[in-house]
Amino acid sequence: MSIGIWELALILLFIVVAAGVVALITRISRGNDKSHHAADNPQNHNRCP
Repeated sequence: MSIGIWELALILLFIVVAAGVVALITRISRGNDKSHHAADNPQNHNRCP
């Protein structure tokens, strides 16, 4: 049982890491234009409903 749980945990961790890498690459590739960052309000990131 524990082996299956650890495998599931590793799979979920791998998915999270892969999604983070893809998001980071997308942000870097799209982050060349400063207008997108200027439109972002830093205070909005601190608000979590």
